[in-house]
Order: sequence, then C-alpha cells, then structure tokens
Amino acid sequence: MDTVDICLVSTGDNEIPLIADELISSPALRPGTIVFHCSGATPSSIFSALRGRGALIASVHPVKTLPLRWKMQVHSPIHGAA
Repeated sequence: MDTVDICLVSTGDNEIPLIADELISSPALRPGTIVFHCSGATPSSIFSALRGRGALIASVHPVKTLPLRWKMQVHSPIHGAA
C-alpha cells in the first residue's frame, strides 16, 4: 500500500475516535503524515496516539456546519482517491 502525505478525516464527531483507532495500525501512515479533522466540537488531541507513529496532527474547525440531510455514505474512510 502507498503511504499518504495528508489524511483528512471528515466524518461525524462520534466517528472520529473510531477512525483514529484504525489509523494507528494503517500502513498508509508514515512519519510526517498530516492527520486532521474538520469537526467543530472535537479537539485535535483525539489523534494524540498517532504522534507515536510520527504523524503531525491538527484540526480545522468549520465556519458553518452541514445539516444532517447532507450526510454522505462513505464506504472506506481510510482510503482516499489520488
């Protein structure tokens, strides 16, 4: 599997801890990978364990949230498109 430079986690707030747990063992992560989320309520510290893998963590809080009716189905939250 290829590694990634940037990993944006754009899920519901309650899914972020689950994604963080999956990322810990993901072969896509490498030292220097930037991992961030765009939740308005969750701090970037949710990804603290990823620092042990050399990831740089952050969060970008939205100016406006999306209503629930905009919810999309994501089949694979770990793998993005290049």
